[in-house]
Amino acid sequence: MGELKPKMAVSVRKIRHIFMHEWDPIGVGMMAGWPEDEYHAYVMPMYSLLRQQKGEAAVSAYLAQVYEYIMGSRLPAENFLEPAQKFLQIDVSQDEIHH
Repeated sequence: MGELKPKMAVSVRKIRHIFMHEWDPIGVGMMAGWPEDEYHAYVMPMYSLLRQQKGEAAVSAYLAQVYEYIMGSRLPAENFLEPAQKFLQIDVSQDEIHH
């Protein structure tokens, strides 16, 4: 991956933080010494959903897919509406603009 634009880098850090410390389905965010890149593979797809303004249903569905992949069990996308809102609060609309 190339160099992230400064605003994009901030958004990516926010997404990573939510995965690690707010949603964290595995529960690793509280474990000392656990690598900060545990959810790395899911950060850019989430960023892409936010950039494309896909909305709550798409973000919830993506979190349900991530959960199923990580945990090996399926939950309805509706179970992920609350964490989806955390991601949707990140404003990525200005990330690609150069000043």
